[in-house]
Amino acid sequence: MRGSYLVIEPQMSAHKSGFKPVPLTASPGLRFMQELVGGPIQAIPRFTIWQGEKCVAICNEEGKMRRLPFNETASSAWTFITKTTDFLVGNVVIFQGDEEFLDSIL
Repeated sequence: MRGSYLVIEPQMSAHKSGFKPVPLTASPGLRFMQELVGGPIQAIPRFTIWQGEKCVAICNEEGKMRRLPFNETASSAWTFITKTTDFLVGNVVIFQGDEEFLDSIL
């Protein structure tokens, strides 16, 4: 099992950050994922491709209710992929890896 994750914070710019994934050799686990998004997790519907590879993307389930800051970078990627008019707030975490790794996420 191998994979990686990338946290896209609201203030990050896709052009300035250089997006550096953090490698993982095991499933991250619920508590770790909750720490990354700052609360309960929610899979982001139809956000299954990132930079041409399969992925699982998550955010804070209560993000809009808690008025977390707009995440322009993640929203732009998501709306480009899905053609949705919705938007994302707070930290968005993208997990990529082999099938076993991705299956273990949710």
